[in-house]
Amino acid sequence: MALSFVLGPAALPLAAWAQAPPGSSADATAPTLLSLRALGERGRRDPEGVLVELARWRGRLPVGGDIWREHLLVTGLLLGDLRRADALEALLRELDAGGPEDPRTRAAGLLVRGNLEREQGDLARAEDVLVSAQEIEPTGPNDYTRLRIAELLTLVYIDRGARESAVGQAQDAVRIVDALAASMPDADVQRLRARTLNNLARALLRADDAQRAREYNLQGQRAAELAGDLVEASRSRNVEAYILAELGQPGERESLIEALRLADAAGWQRQRMIVLGNLADSHLNAGEYELAVQRATETLVLARAAGIENTESLALTNLGLAELGLGRIAAGTQHVEQAIAIERRRSAHAEEAQILKELGRALERAGAIPAAVDAFHRYRELQDRMLVRVHQRSVLDLQARYEREQRDRELALRAREAQLQEASLRSDGLRRQVWLLGTVAGVLALGVVALLLMQQRRANRAMADVNERLRAEGELDALTGLANRRHVQDRVGAPPVFRGALFLIDLDHFKRVNDRHGHAGGDRVLVAVAERLREITRGSDLVARWGGEEFLVVTPALTLARAHELANRLLSEIGGRPVELGGGASVRPSVSIGYASFPLVGGPGELGWERALALVDRALYRAKARGRNRACGVLRWPGSEAAEALDSQFERDGEAFDWSEGPPMPRTAAGGPLPEAAA
Repeated sequence: MALSFVLGPAALPLAAWAQAPPGSSADATAPTLLSLRALGERGRRDPEGVLVELARWRGRLPVGGDIWREHLLVTGLLLGDLRRADALEALLRELDAGGPEDPRTRAAGLLVRGNLEREQGDLARAEDVLVSAQEIEPTGPNDYTRLRIAELLTLVYIDRGARESAVGQAQDAVRIVDALAASMPDADVQRLRARTLNNLARALLRADDAQRAREYNLQGQRAAELAGDLVEASRSRNVEAYILAELGQPGERESLIEALRLADAAGWQRQRMIVLGNLADSHLNAGEYELAVQRATETLVLARAAGIENTESLALTNLGLAELGLGRIAAGTQHVEQAIAIERRRSAHAEEAQILKELGRALERAGAIPAAVDAFHRYRELQDRMLVRVHQRSVLDLQARYEREQRDRELALRAREAQLQEASLRSDGLRRQVWLLGTVAGVLALGVVALLLMQQRRANRAMADVNERLRAEGELDALTGLANRRHVQDRVGAPPVFRGALFLIDLDHFKRVNDRHGHAGGDRVLVAVAERLREITRGSDLVARWGGEEFLVVTPALTLARAHELANRLLSEIGGRPVELGGGASVRPSVSIGYASFPLVGGPGELGWERALALVDRALYRAKARGRNRACGVLRWPGSEAAEALDSQFERDGEAFDWSEGPPMPRTAAGGPLPEAAA
């Protein structure tokens, strides 16, 4: 389970906000923008106490001013962090009444609303509201509100799996802090810098750029030290633990223990819960299942008491995976499914996909192969839906940009026409000159219209070119240069009867490569396997990267002997020589393969693309279950007219199957595979 993080105050019980009527508190020094923002930062650890201080000024500030707006904004964000929707609605009505036409006030209201939606788990709604706030908040010398919006959008995009958007918002937040530096105390600047740099590190991690994430995390740690802020220091060490785990470097457990110590020293209960959950994940990865159960159970109790769904999901996932590791399949599956339901309700599709993937791996290790296959199928379906959404987002952004440019051209044309009319009316007393000016204006207007029409035609052609380029780029895997899943689906289509041979190839123990050599080493292995697949296949064959470490080969229909021969060749060629990783290290890859040639021998030939792919997928997982480094092929129809009969054949050895083992892997004295080859 991925490590979890937090931004915002602890969710503690809250007395009714502002119990005293407006204006009834004693006189006090009027707050300033800086003092109100300082209260907001302190509210992350003590929301109740800070809300009491803020309530002293309820109804006593001039309506519509910057201080009034900031007071309500800080109060609203704290109420949203505590999920106090009832008190928040009253505050939003105050904002609406005090500045209905002011864009800054409207943006503040949307920011407060978006924060509440995020805390309540509706990430899709939170994204819409926060984007609206960002669009109407004016830029200026003081962009503190834009900073808050960018920070929240970063977290929403991370949870929703919108990697590029998350990185972009995080970078904007860092730039805003740099611009604010001249107008704020140095300690406050360093505190904000630490937070935004670590959010950027998190976004880069989700974008599979752990090396750059490490650079920004180290900068964030230094900023937290300069600020003397225990809260940000704890967050920095928590982020560091995740980065070290991704890079396969030592020190993850030590970073988490230090993050826990700092959270306790800061009195930040919510961060303590997060770090406890991540410690459970660390025990889980180390195979310390009993310790993982203890940590996850402790986290679950705290998260449910505080009502924090994302931490509850983390705890349920770690608890379920630990139980699966201990062989408690029913209880473990139930807990993980509860976590999946939470992420689905929050629209956190990236988290849901990650949990499904880990569930499949844990079930496979536990020997529950049919359940593992089902989990992997659900993971792939969700990945496909996420891919479609990302493509749609890109097209919509491009279309919106085109429409804005077209509106700007129309406004320019109207402005020019208005200027011409004004020029003609100024010479109202000189009819001859008016007539001449009108003639000139008409000619000029025709020229402008012709010019704009030419520009629009060029813009339409450019739009078509961009759409075509976007479509082509969207059908290639950026790392390997192979076709991706979308290209395969577009090319194969959905024929009622699929004819051809399918080979689904999965790298064995690929996580070990990433753990030991980092993602850079894993990427080199993926690129090398892609090159070997190009060498083995023909130009007419379709070769694609099907998933993270999965590849797909689609060829014309083959005889039993040719399909068997190609599967063996794929095994021997891919694993026949090591992949050099640099620095004297190398890895000898091995793969498991599921394959079939359609129509199947003896069958009615009624299988469509999806059904054919599902059968090959089942064959792949049978190859994995039989020890990996081998191919399992569906080569004969089992004798039944129903395609569903093949499913039951996968649960036993029968005439429907033929399989072959690839070249044996090097063995240690204990009989285990050697993942490393000599350089």
